[in-house]
Amino acid sequence: MAALYTALPRDHIEEIGRTDFARAFPWAMIERLEEFNWRLSVPEQEFLDSELEAMRLDLSNTIKKFIILAIRNTAYVDPRADRELRRVPDQYKQKGKYAEEINSAADRVYKAYL
Repeated sequence: MAALYTALPRDHIEEIGRTDFARAFPWAMIERLEEFNWRLSVPEQEFLDSELEAMRLDLSNTIKKFIILAIRNTAYVDPRADRELRRVPDQYKQKGKYAEEINSAADRVYKAYL
């Protein structure tokens, strides 16, 4: 597990857990999770211990679900000016619902990491 914690430091996970995804957030936060998940997907990262492997798979699947929600329910704040910040668009009729889903998924990532 030490390799996992090195690849995705606790402070990054804590930042995800603290972020309110109803507001603008840096997309780099998501990109780092994508990169981490990609690294987790190779056979060399699989654990022989079945309990550790189950934890790794749970973390990976939880991250995937979070990323999908963030991609599907957010947009760049201003695509012409800044392609770094994203948020749930004001035009979405159920903006609060989407933000709540993303925040809940972020909480699940945080809990799966611990």
